[in-house]
Amino acid sequence: MTKLQHNQTLKATVFFMVVLAVLMGPGSLGATGLLPEYNTLLSHLRENKSANDDTNGFICPEDVSTYTDLNSCDALITSGLAISDPDNIIASLSWQMQGATQDQSPASGVNQLNSYVFNEGTTVITYRGNDRYNNPIFCTFTVTVTDNQVPRLIYSPGNITVSNLSGECKAKVSWTEPIVT
Repeated sequence: MTKLQHNQTLKATVFFMVVLAVLMGPGSLGATGLLPEYNTLLSHLRENKSANDDTNGFICPEDVSTYTDLNSCDALITSGLAISDPDNIIASLSWQMQGATQDQSPASGVNQLNSYVFNEGTTVITYRGNDRYNNPIFCTFTVTVTDNQVPRLIYSPGNITVSNLSGECKAKVSWTEPIVT
């Protein structure tokens, strides 16, 4: 469950309990034990948790932005790609990449990205799975690889000199295209 879905569920629950309290009269919910976690729910709604925390104890990786490797059109990223699972309760997990780099993990097992070579551009990575209590795991983040290297001239045709025809103000010029990487 994502944080947004979790917060919407909590807000709906609190709203329902407030309506019930109004209908049943003051103190009725606390006296019947229907709302023992009311303060916990409200404090949870007020917490300023990371936007990448899915509230099940798993922490989705933050967006990654880097530059291409030297003389390359891609970048090897060796950290910051795996979901944090401090309680070690992930039962199944798969990932899928869309965008500049496209790939996916096997559908079964627990599959985490530890390192990967990403193409230049933006790649969206989505993790899906379940914990051992069959609660859903879903998170998404982006990896952006930018080329900041100065182009390198491999071949230049050199100086070209042509003469125009008598009475003409133009001339046709042909050359081999330069090669730049």
